[in-house]
Amino acid sequence: MARRLAGVLSPSRAAGADAPPELEVRLLVARDAPAPSDAVDAILALLRRAGRMRLDALVRDGAEMLYRSELARGGANVDLGFFGPGVFVPAICGALNAGHGRLWEIAAPVDVAHTVSAGAAR
Repeated sequence: MARRLAGVLSPSRAAGADAPPELEVRLLVARDAPAPSDAVDAILALLRRAGRMRLDALVRDGAEMLYRSELARGGANVDLGFFGPGVFVPAICGALNAGHGRLWEIAAPVDVAHTVSAGAAR
């Protein structure tokens, strides 16, 4: 699993588009702890709203959130708009990797219907 996550969370991935859609991120921490970075803050905000998200969507939406935040802070003055949200994918990927197992869990989604039917068959 660690090797698979390392490939998925590689900063060279373009805006999470190549992330396997079968992986999802589930929030583990429910409390409002201070986030150590803007990237962690963006991930926590998205997961608090949704509870769980597909990994590729979380990378894309997190990068977009950081991009919009930086534009609002004056990033347009340094031509940030030229690069687009993809410039923040490495920050989101690094934060996802660092927080895995502590703040959130990255795993294949559990098929609830399949789990229930398998339990009933016993």
